[in-house]
Amino acid sequence: MLSLLRREPRALAFGFMYTLGSSPGQTFFISVFVPAIGASLATGMADISFLYALATVASAVALPFIGRLIDRTDLVRYGISVGLMLTLACAAIAAATGPWSLLLGFFALRLFGQGLMSHTGVTSAARYFQEDRGKALALTSLGFAAGEALLPVAAVLLIERMGWRWSFVATGLVLGLLTAATAAWQVRHLKDFRTPTPRPPEGARRRPALWRSPYFWWLLPVLLASPFIMTAIIFYQAMIASELGLTLALFAASFVAFAVARIPGSLLAGPLIDRFSGRFLLPFQLLPGAIGIVILASFGEPWAVMLYYALIGFTSALDGTIRSAAVAEMVDPSELGAARSSLAALAVLSTAAGPAAVGLLLGAGLTLRGTLWLAAGLCVFASLLALAANLRFGIKPARPARIAP
Repeated sequence: MLSLLRREPRALAFGFMYTLGSSPGQTFFISVFVPAIGASLATGMADISFLYALATVASAVALPFIGRLIDRTDLVRYGISVGLMLTLACAAIAAATGPWSLLLGFFALRLFGQGLMSHTGVTSAARYFQEDRGKALALTSLGFAAGEALLPVAAVLLIERMGWRWSFVATGLVLGLLTAATAAWQVRHLKDFRTPTPRPPEGARRRPALWRSPYFWWLLPVLLASPFIMTAIIFYQAMIASELGLTLALFAASFVAFAVARIPGSLLAGPLIDRFSGRFLLPFQLLPGAIGIVILASFGEPWAVMLYYALIGFTSALDGTIRSAAVAEMVDPSELGAARSSLAALAVLSTAAGPAAVGLLLGAGLTLRGTLWLAAGLCVFASLLALAANLRFGIKPARPARIAP
């Protein structure tokens, strides 16, 4: 990886800065501001949660339409536009005076932060790096871990000193305007990196579109399982802590293990992808998280909480890196942006569906401990289905083939 970093520092810096810049639109960052926003706007937690869920669903619907433009647009212009819109999204949140303006701010943050900033960073790396795609995606994805480890603490300090409104303004200026401008400056001379991939000529052999590939439908459960299950468990962590006889403070403190474990997860996934291919690795990415859920359900001790968060953080890193590589292997480079944004939209919708599904199970009488066992079982089922797909379509442990099934 060091040789790749020395060879392509500017392209990798672009990807890293955009994944880091996605942080203002991520739940872990926004949640720090929720108490202050609620107190300032006299809005209850339930109302804020509803507005946030509605904005998340709306951003998922919009994401494929804007995300696919990266396939046809100069990357510098696209990146600057996304960064500027993130700055405006942070300003919109800071200027919110009631539910409707807050809903608009949440929508913009989720779309341009969580959605398009991360989409720009990951898609640029997956499209440009052909031989070392796994390593490039691993290095690019470290921006997510850096944001999770550093920005919640920074946000708390900013809120104490500047208030929540000016803290969002400062965040937008630094991570939207300044980061995007700096990243664009880094790659302005890299013509191959910033130029969209041309479509194959008529009659040339092409990979099938993602949604027309039977192989893809076999993989869909494993591609969506991580955001669906992990989000639901984190959403109900207070109730899980109560049922296990533990404190929410313990769960919150243990989240550091989640962020830290993402780093070795990403760094390990990169070389493995370049050796075996992302598609071959898909059946195995959920297993550490499944083991973590089983440990939490079985023991319910403080050490189990820490280990659980470390293992789901490890799986989260594997999932993000391997999934991006697998999609890049299944479609033509000229259609990568459209494919990734469509799948990302489904992943966002699954994060909204996960907590709702758990709520229905709890309403039907299932205990939270039973829900954890069910979640682990779903991870195993999705993994076995992906393994069956690889056997069915002949995906072997080798470097990625040029044409996917």
